Amino acid sequence: MARDEALDGDAERSDVDMDIIAATYRTLSDATAFDTMVLAWERKLAGSTGGDANALDMNSGLAKHLGAAKSLIGRIERPQQESPVEAAVSSVAAPAIVLNPAGIVAAANALAKDRFASRQGQVDALEWLHPSSVNDFAAVRRSARDGGNRKHAIVRTVNAGAETGIAEVYVIDGVSGGERYVAIRALEIVWSEEVDEQLAEAFGLTEAERKVARLLFETRNSAQIAERRDTSTQTVRTQIKKILAKTETTSQVDLIRMLALLSARASHGLTSDEDDWRDPWNNERVFVRPDGRKLAYSWTGARNGRPVLVVHGLTLGYIMGPRIERQLKAVNIKLIAITRPGCGNSDASPPGRYLADHAAAITQLLTKLALKNVPSIGLASGSLPLIKAAVDNPDLIRSILTVAMPLPLNAAHLGRLSRFQRTTFTLSRRAPEVANMIAEAGYFIIKRKGIEWYIDRGWDRPSGNWASQTIDNAEIWPMIRNSALLTFSAGPKEFMREVRMAWADVGKDISRLQCALHNLQGLGNRGYDADDAALVDAMSAGSMTEEVPDAGYFLPYEKPDLFLEHIIKIANE
Repeated sequence: MARDEALDGDAERSDVDMDIIAATYRTLSDATAFDTMVLAWERKLAGSTGGDANALDMNSGLAKHLGAAKSLIGRIERPQQESPVEAAVSSVAAPAIVLNPAGIVAAANALAKDRFASRQGQVDALEWLHPSSVNDFAAVRRSARDGGNRKHAIVRTVNAGAETGIAEVYVIDGVSGGERYVAIRALEIVWSEEVDEQLAEAFGLTEAERKVARLLFETRNSAQIAERRDTSTQTVRTQIKKILAKTETTSQVDLIRMLALLSARASHGLTSDEDDWRDPWNNERVFVRPDGRKLAYSWTGARNGRPVLVVHGLTLGYIMGPRIERQLKAVNIKLIAITRPGCGNSDASPPGRYLADHAAAITQLLTKLALKNVPSIGLASGSLPLIKAAVDNPDLIRSILTVAMPLPLNAAHLGRLSRFQRTTFTLSRRAPEVANMIAEAGYFIIKRKGIEWYIDRGWDRPSGNWASQTIDNAEIWPMIRNSALLTFSAGPKEFMREVRMAWADVGKDISRLQCALHNLQGLGNRGYDADDAALVDAMSAGSMTEEVPDAGYFLPYEKPDLFLEHIIKIANE
């Protein structure tokens, strides 16, 4: 009997392993297989004999196939984008942005930075829109918001140099099909590296001459070219004459026509990557840490206002939304946001020093800015290094307000999370290489499906487990997308290091805190439990948890007025 049961157990484990292998390979062509793969890993974890802290046993065949799958994922070219929002900006080789009906930038490609001067997550001031096209643009925007009939328009654009152009404006559906957005694409021929190469190979243009040719193509103005190249107009004219001679064109008009033809041929069928994450406040500064690594930070509100530090977390970034940011200026508060190591434009932490290095980065930023006794905000996992920094340097941080601070990762806590979160957290401890492989596969699918695919799995959006229906509002999706992009700018390895940090025992740090710790926890956050919160509060005399109904993990976006009230309170204390 015992032997038969053992054989049955071996057969069951073999079946699970085969399911894992099959689903892992299928994720490369079928995104739905990712959920099957996670379910199979959940079954394997449930059938293992070790506890949550023990390494997961894997046979050599499974390990070999997983290694091969991970290697294959790394070699596959970027898949075609399927998210309507991200496809609108990545499927063309021209500047493109997507706005929600409120005018907040939901997505932008790398070419849009100069053409539209738009920052993802912030309200677009529409400075690129020519006054003659305001009514046409407004009609399309109304259609996205209210379901009108005007779904497309051609509008005139204008840049800072008063040069005009044209762009198409049209309505697109969001990921779920319920919300609608406005896409704007410049209708212009864009210079590419291939044009640069052709000018060098076919006509022997020097690097300086190719740069002048490109600027002539883009500006049609010798004075502007001279200004951009920091030289005289006469020098530019001399260079243009040489270019005319080498290309055997008789005038600048003929030269520009030839350049346009080359650019049109080169750009046929090209696409543009979605823009890398950029600071939505447009105030980013970067300094060098003592060991030579870069650390970025930014700010919003009143330039010389009372400082409040904010530390972003996993998929909960520091962008607060236009309304809060305007109010901060009105009440004379300067919100200073660190970009944690490995995210955005901050260099990553050394191996084995993740939590300690993130805490050190906070200390170094405050020291750089000559700030002491500063009230601070920790968002989700960003609370952990903030608490450690406050313990290590108690004179720097006066008080801590946290939102969705991670509670102890015990069996009960894991059981409340979504399947994706539960399995990923467990594997990050028991089988780190497996967790890394799952993260690689997830990143591959995000490139095809968009950030929303990750949000859906992390918080079970399709099954209706969100704390508030306001999360489905397109008004706040751009802020959530910007936060997610900040997280994913780090790459899958850094993402998993952040996940593993949640296992850190911060109980000793909390018990040593000398400042007040106020924890905002949305009752809809599946990671929250009142008993666990009480244990945390018992660790420190200054710790207190405040439960917030009708809110969850994304509380700052769901309850912006409440969040702003707490920011003002800690600044005034």
